[in-house]
Amino acid sequence: MSKQSIAKHEQGYTDKAMLPVCMNCLHYHSEMKQVQGYYNIGELAEKNKSCKLGNFVVKKMSSCNKWTVKTKAV
Repeated sequence: MSKQSIAKHEQGYTDKAMLPVCMNCLHYHSEMKQVQGYYNIGELAEKNKSCKLGNFVVKKMSSCNKWTVKTKAV
């Protein structure tokens, strides 16, 4: 391995940014609902965005001190 690869590995470098925001938090919950869109075409929209931990309304790009990474099931 090169010096650069070793340094990246030691620092835990990743080229995929993982920002601690509600949208990628384990406690984030939302519902996809069909709404009337432009020209009366039904479109899906994300509604009822909330935090399951604190039971309050959130914005997708907000964050808090209780943020926990949402892991993917393999």
